[in-house]
Amino acid sequence: MSGIEPYRLRDGPLKPETLWAVEDGALVRRSGQGVARWPLSDLVGFTLLRRTNRWGADLRAAKLKFGRRTIAFTSQGWRGVGRPEDHTPAFAAFVRALAAEGARHAPRARFESEGSAILAGGGLLWIAGLLGAGVLAMAAMGFSAGMWRIGVDWSARLLFALLLLGAAAPWLRGRRDLRFDPLAVPDDLVGR
Repeated sequence: MSGIEPYRLRDGPLKPETLWAVEDGALVRRSGQGVARWPLSDLVGFTLLRRTNRWGADLRAAKLKFGRRTIAFTSQGWRGVGRPEDHTPAFAAFVRALAAEGARHAPRARFESEGSAILAGGGLLWIAGLLGAGVLAMAAMGFSAGMWRIGVDWSARLLFALLLLGAAAPWLRGRRDLRFDPLAVPDDLVGR
């Protein structure tokens, strides 16, 4: 048994309480469905996300990936039908301790937040590719229709937008900004 305080919540208004704990280097879930264990040494990904909620506390969630299996739990539980309950303080404490244990047992695991930046991942490449295709299409259409000046003018405008995108790329938010230190989990992801 580790010194990490277990995390308890009801996942649904009609479900029994679920207990999440870290025991002997494994994440353990106890619920009405039984007991499930996932060794933290098999952890490959630890993702945190936050969704704003205008009617109450923000929803925070942790998704842990063990090989192909993904396990998730949130900061919101239920007291009963139609009575949601916020567990953010207990969620924050458990997730911070779980991230530190995960980093200790699986140092190669990826710890990141789930961002909504349009340019994260391959979005920037898609936009650049579409602009490049537009440059070629405008030039080809202008030359084939005998209006080469219009084709050159329009393709030059798209090429300028492509160059601006390339110049701004280093300042645009990318995947590297979504990672976090598992020993210092940011407050905005898990709460206090």
